[in-house]
Amino acid sequence: MRKFRSLTSRGLLAAALVLPVVVQADDYRWEAGGSYDRINVDGIEGVVSDFNLDNWGLYGTWYFNDVNTDQLPLQEAAYLGRVGSVSLTPSRFDSSVGHLDQWRLSSDFYWPNSWVYLGAGVTRSDTIEPNVDANGNFFVSRGHASAWDATVGITPFAGLRVSTSFYEDADYEPNVDVKYVGRLGNDHFYGFGLNLIDPDGGDLTYQASADYFIDRTLRVGGQLGEHHWGLSADKFFMEKLSVGLGYTDFDGGDAVTLRAGWRF
Repeated sequence: MRKFRSLTSRGLLAAALVLPVVVQADDYRWEAGGSYDRINVDGIEGVVSDFNLDNWGLYGTWYFNDVNTDQLPLQEAAYLGRVGSVSLTPSRFDSSVGHLDQWRLSSDFYWPNSWVYLGAGVTRSDTIEPNVDANGNFFVSRGHASAWDATVGITPFAGLRVSTSFYEDADYEPNVDVKYVGRLGNDHFYGFGLNLIDPDGGDLTYQASADYFIDRTLRVGGQLGEHHWGLSADKFFMEKLSVGLGYTDFDGGDAVTLRAGWRF
């Protein structure tokens, strides 16, 4: 009997040591991945034929705290946990005039024990400008441009964020971005988003999106704007590896997007 109690005690001690590891096994602090967009542009009959463009992107994200994924949809675990981060996103756009590179550094922050949400970013992009020399010859000038942006918002209750954004060298145009992720009665989740912009002297523009999480690992969704609509899906394997597929139809063409990411 004493031997049995000794083994039981050892087993309970081992379980106590291992359990925190098991519970936190799906938490993560870093994320990295990439994406590829194949953009098909409709030509103009008698002027230019259909053509394709390619856009490649990478990203790396570090979170200020461990992201807990317990009983949460994996796609939105950081958002629902109000975990801020910093991200670096390089990308390359291939076109008929050569490639254009872009680098973006961005961060978001949830003020502890308050409603306040803050976001900021800086983007450096290659630029091209068509020109004509003194002999009437056409050429393209290449350069660089940098710009910052900032976002201020509130998170009045779990799952909801309402924010507005500001951009360098641009007068503020009233805009609002709304995001909400909620839980259904059957323990599934859903989400929706709405972006509205009221430009000076222009009509109100909008973009709306909706998501449904079939389970913690699988999201399907769609989006609709004035000049485009799209469908997308993301699937997690081993709760660390994610792959995604998207399709967007816009005025003058369409695009297919492939993406993949790894959390650690």
